Amino acid sequence: MASPSTGRDRPLVAVLTPHWGIGTERGSITRQVAGALACSTDVHVVTPDGRMPGTRRDSVFNVHRMATSEGDRSAVRRDLVLASLAASTPSDARQTSIELDRLLDLDLVEPWSPARALLDDLRPDLVVLVDHRNIGGLAAVDQYDSGVPVVVLALAGDNDHLSFSHFDPVPERASHILTVTETERCAIAGRFGREEITHRIGAPLAANASALRFFGSAARARRINASGSPCSRRPRAIARASA
Repeated sequence: MASPSTGRDRPLVAVLTPHWGIGTERGSITRQVAGALACSTDVHVVTPDGRMPGTRRDSVFNVHRMATSEGDRSAVRRDLVLASLAASTPSDARQTSIELDRLLDLDLVEPWSPARALLDDLRPDLVVLVDHRNIGGLAAVDQYDSGVPVVVLALAGDNDHLSFSHFDPVPERASHILTVTETERCAIAGRFGREEITHRIGAPLAANASALRFFGSAARARRINASGSPCSRRPRAIARASA
């Protein structure tokens, strides 16, 4: 499907993710969702990680590394604060404050500042925000265009972070929210009352041949290929998001 707004042959999707790689379950799920989108769109990955800023081709993806983050240190600090608050405060009694908001965002929002210029250049038809806590990515998107469609890949898992209202603007901005488990889907739908746009996609299969090397042996890859084109079996929610 062509992009009516830009005249491109295919829509362009920008995936804004704190990290890009396959070293973790979250990273693998992000890559698989991006791969499913790549079946019918041009996918550009924007991330603050990396040692040097620059753009390089990674399989079917164009990856723009801004090299502005401190690695995992800031995210670990945020998660320790959240874990401490979750352990000491009932979910219905958690209050936000300016001081807490600043602590949660410390060194996690500013690294996304260069993304605004990248989005200006890319002019995406759709933005995928990875992580329901991605406040910095959301700020960059809204500075670029507060009306561009946004899909949130929540990656909330079984954590208790959904009960912190500081992160509510991310799922509230979404046209669609993608979850991996039914528990995650119910938690998000229950909190935000947006069940009709909250979709369980499961742990998606590799979406193209270049991604198969990351998931199991060559024999497993052959079984997937023999059963039909992976693109033809991409989750319906992902297909709807890229339509």
